[in-house]
Amino acid sequence: MNAFVASEVDRPAASGWRSCAPIAALVRDRRLPAITREYLLSEFSPDEWQRVSRKQRRHRPATSAQHRGIGSARIAPTLLV
Repeated sequence: MNAFVASEVDRPAASGWRSCAPIAALVRDRRLPAITREYLLSEFSPDEWQRVSRKQRRHRPATSAQHRGIGSARIAPTLLV
């Protein structure tokens, strides 16, 4: 497992899908699979993870530039109300 896969499969454990009881109950009540690390690793092949990792690398420069621009933007005081 590469670093990309490791970081992506660990995100759901800290997300609302699992940590927010009402959302977790909705998923469970609908008999949907819990989005866990184990589920993601078993459901997607190494080739699929590799393909997604390549797509992520291609998009990262554009999103990084957006984040830098947003991070340095000033917030209007009226938005802080």
